Amino acid sequence: MTDTHQHSYSETEKPKGGAWKRGLHMLVFLILFGVAESLLALGAILQFFWYLFAGRRNELIADIGRDLSVWMKDVVDFQTGNTEVRPFPWDKSIQ
Repeated sequence: MTDTHQHSYSETEKPKGGAWKRGLHMLVFLILFGVAESLLALGAILQFFWYLFAGRRNELIADIGRDLSVWMKDVVDFQTGNTEVRPFPWDKSIQ
């Protein structure tokens, strides 16, 4: 799988806006990541019951899950310092 995002930065590049601002964003994303985990669990349960009763997957649930997984990956990259690009809703680029 190839990553189409070019979010990484050099080790000598300093984060813009200071450490406290980054820390605040990290705290917000930590909370939002917890919400995303709950949505992931709900989506998995709904998808299971959809399979159980309809015999096939629900495309909408699958699409939401795919988008959620991309967002969660972007949050993990930001939280672990692999990038300084903040994920949605701060990142204005729509893919």
